Amino acid sequence: MLQLVINLPDFDIDISESEKFIAQFLEEAKPMIQESITALLEEYVARHLDLQIQKDFFETSFEEFSQLTEEEHWQMLKKVFEEKKVWIEEQLKAHQAEWILVIGGKVEQVSSTLDDLPTKAEVYEIGKAKGFAPYLFVRDALIEEIASSPWTQITEKDYYPTIQVYVGRQEWDNEKLDVAENILTSDFDTGSPIVVLDKDKLVEHDWIEDSEVRIIGSHLGRTYGYFLPKLKLGCKAVSGEMKSGVFRVRAVRNWNESPFRQVNPERCGLIGRNLLIELSLHLLLKGDEKKTVILK
Repeated sequence: MLQLVINLPDFDIDISESEKFIAQFLEEAKPMIQESITALLEEYVARHLDLQIQKDFFETSFEEFSQLTEEEHWQMLKKVFEEKKVWIEEQLKAHQAEWILVIGGKVEQVSSTLDDLPTKAEVYEIGKAKGFAPYLFVRDALIEEIASSPWTQITEKDYYPTIQVYVGRQEWDNEKLDVAENILTSDFDTGSPIVVLDKDKLVEHDWIEDSEVRIIGSHLGRTYGYFLPKLKLGCKAVSGEMKSGVFRVRAVRNWNESPFRQVNPERCGLIGRNLLIELSLHLLLKGDEKKTVILK
């Protein structure tokens, strides 16, 4: 979002007549306003042009990187991901890593688990110390979407199974988690090893902050931006027992335009088999009633 602040002087204009004063003031201020807007737009165009012709994004200085707007940052990450995708995949494989931190074209940190994923502040601190833009890359999850199962109607005779999940901040206990406002009904897919949710919905409910480290991924041949916050997720059995745990969740930005709605345009989230495994859930999929029952 462009923001413009113009400090205008006190013009020597008679203020006894409101309409006349406004008209004369705007006439006097017009050159200053035009000059300020022109300068702002020239800077904006130059910045975007620089992003488009950048030879190697890994050589971007931390200073340049830190001055980008949020949208410019996402666009830059997308370009880096698309341009360096083969190299990124090679590095993740070579280091047997779930994530790598790349600064100045060098892999600075790696890990085989998302449990120690660095925070945005930590990533920026390292980038600032090295003098280059920091990039965090995460291994893409293989999601084998199945669109021929019951529950959410896809076509006249095709449905997608769903599951009710309680969502909250990672520090919440089951009592705080167990309220109707925290229920999210999402598609349930054992073809996915991860949980994928709408970032804006998570922020709206105050389940996460809109300040996590930014990451780019791909699904069904399309790129998307996301965060990887920790959330408390729970499921309630027919007995009333609540099972919950802390999970890394892919919080996807611009959900409505994301590839995760390609199979099911009504989808508001995708719950993977990791929830089923980690919480040791017993589910009954009732095809005749188009309903999922959590037995225990």
